[in-house]
Amino acid sequence: MRMQIPTPNKDKFGRLTFIGIGTPAKCGTRKLTTWNMKCDCGALITANANRVKRKQKLSCGCLYKETRKTIGVKHGYRRTEEYRILMGAISRCSNPKDKSYVNYGGRGIKVCREWMENPALFIEHIGLRPTKDHQIERINNDGNYEPGNVRWATRSEQHLNKRRVYTIKHNGRVLTTKQYCKEIGLSYHTYQHRVKRGLSREDALSLEDGRTKFGWETRRRKAGIKKAKTND
Repeated sequence: MRMQIPTPNKDKFGRLTFIGIGTPAKCGTRKLTTWNMKCDCGALITANANRVKRKQKLSCGCLYKETRKTIGVKHGYRRTEEYRILMGAISRCSNPKDKSYVNYGGRGIKVCREWMENPALFIEHIGLRPTKDHQIERINNDGNYEPGNVRWATRSEQHLNKRRVYTIKHNGRVLTTKQYCKEIGLSYHTYQHRVKRGLSREDALSLEDGRTKFGWETRRRKAGIKKAKTND
């Protein structure tokens, strides 16, 4: 499908305004479409069109530099774990070179301006990190890092809040599959093995030994062995 061309001097992508089509850039044997863009700061650049369309390129680089400057104010938290974690969130949301940017900034997720300018406000809102096992988590996985949408959570708690996770309600609690297996005394490795063999999650979580019920039947079916008929 042919890429739609923006309107020159009208269509904007972040801080970048489309000016015209640039010279194709070589990438191995392929040629990549480029656009000539003008940043709000006045800089003229040529950018990969796909990265601009996907909002992975929002400025000439001035946005990230400004972000780094605003968080450089004196606040007394620079050497703390809380500050390091906040810096990680800012990088994921504003630095296209960050390996996790596509899942954060690329999805439109941001860190609120107040916390970027004054990390002390972030720590005042969320509190000190309870333990080394805790990381920052967004309560609404599609929301921003902002007041009311962040908390400290362990890895297992974060796993429950992922966009794609299979959970089970048990005795009024919501558990991951691994937590449920531990609860009922079933080896998680056994559960994974059963799922790989084609069982549904419900059957795989059965406490009964699956070797007789599932193993022989599966091998027999794959080998094309018909079940012997018995005479009454």
